[in-house]
Amino acid sequence: MEVKGLFYLVMHLLVSEYQRIDVTEAQLRDNKNLNRLSTITSYIKENYASEMTLESLAKIFGYSPTYLSRMFQKYAGVNFKAYLQDIRLRYAWKEVKDSDKTLSEIAMENGFPNSKALARSFQKKIRDASKRISKKREVTVHNNKEQEIDIK
Repeated sequence: MEVKGLFYLVMHLLVSEYQRIDVTEAQLRDNKNLNRLSTITSYIKENYASEMTLESLAKIFGYSPTYLSRMFQKYAGVNFKAYLQDIRLRYAWKEVKDSDKTLSEIAMENGFPNSKALARSFQKKIRDASKRISKKREVTVHNNKEQEIDIK
């Protein structure tokens, strides 16, 4: 009980005495843009199954398509199309695993024009993941060889 009290006292002191007050304008602007992007990504997650383009999304939120595209790239680290595709794939994969629906039904219900488009997206995702895994292995092997050389 005494330790718990000391813990809360230390936490209170850290929060009250050592909080960062000197926030720059750039940090405030970035935070504001992140909040805007969060609203947009929430909308995408709720409406992923419907037809959606960068232009239509920009119009809904009052941005130019170019600005929205830059915002996605800067704060999400991917472009809009890749983000939307990833959301659709996640929901589609869940249905593939958990339902008895056909691929055509799953594709149509998750924003893909047909089962062929869904299959292509899955293949691309798997191919990209395989490439990332291979690169990580190469780096690991390369780093281990360097360490072995240094040790000898």
